[in-house]
Amino acid sequence: MNEYRILVFQNNHKLRKLTESKLEKLVKDVANIDDMWEKLLRPMLKERVPGTPGNQMVRQHIVQQLNNLKAGWTVDEDRFTDSTPYGDVEFVNIIATLNPQAKRHLTLACHYDSKKLKGFIGATDSAVPCALMLNIVKNLDSQLGSIKNKVSMCDEPDLTLQLIFFDGEEAFRDWTSTDSIYGARHLARQLEEKPHEQDPSRKMLDGMDVMVLLDLLGAKNPTFPNFQFRGSAEKWYNRLKDIEKSLHAKKLLDEHYSSNQYFTGRQYNGRIEDDHIPFLERGVNILHVISAPFPPQWHRSTDDEAHLDKPTTANLNKILTAFVYEYLHLASARK
Repeated sequence: MNEYRILVFQNNHKLRKLTESKLEKLVKDVANIDDMWEKLLRPMLKERVPGTPGNQMVRQHIVQQLNNLKAGWTVDEDRFTDSTPYGDVEFVNIIATLNPQAKRHLTLACHYDSKKLKGFIGATDSAVPCALMLNIVKNLDSQLGSIKNKVSMCDEPDLTLQLIFFDGEEAFRDWTSTDSIYGARHLARQLEEKPHEQDPSRKMLDGMDVMVLLDLLGAKNPTFPNFQFRGSAEKWYNRLKDIEKSLHAKKLLDEHYSSNQYFTGRQYNGRIEDDHIPFLERGVNILHVISAPFPPQWHRSTDDEAHLDKPTTANLNKILTAFVYEYLHLASARK
């Protein structure tokens, strides 16, 4: 499979949209997030500044949850040391890949570190995104396991799911090009240089169909604008918007009103600095799911569990799970 054909498949990939009845069944199966809240989210609601015991505990929690899944994920750590305003710090990115032999990846990403502020928990920033990613793959464990080594239909190159948990997104002092997104900058360089195991003529970064970056999720009444990045990501944004509308019409979203749709379609012409930037600069398609404007508790002590909105979090779990299900064509997988 040459590089040109891989690129064609990436740009022309089509979701396998669920029928209304199958979409309804899927979201009802994943509707209850009590287990996610207790077992996945709460262990991460602690200070987790890079290089601290709290950061290590959360990293171990994430890795353990991934290793517990029956689908059989390959979990790697990208460990490195970088200079910060407070001296050298060790950072550790977590990269989980369902099938490392696959040539294409749908990549879900977030950061698991928290900002260096006394008592700052960072519930929306970004414990909830981490928990949502873990919950999606936990709920789809059986289907993901069945497609792990299966080549996509229609002679497509094989496609798999990848999760990236970045360390060091937050600035230690003031956001600059060197004091921010430590993990993303390092990993983007690594993947740009590393040859693919199955095709040494290509680099690992070339295999990303799209990076779906989650940030600042879990507060009430979020709005996710369309950032209009180049490439194919806009059609994936529109699909998230359509999934939300479909679920709303069938009354499958909690405390959700047509007047406050999350994926508004509003165009955002500004630039939000986040972990996607080093990948965007290297040509990766980016779908940035971040609330803009930012939640009122952003970088405040109130970004804690008490200020999370459970119905909104449950709704996002349904929307994102349906998107992953459709993108990977899981309807054809055995459960």
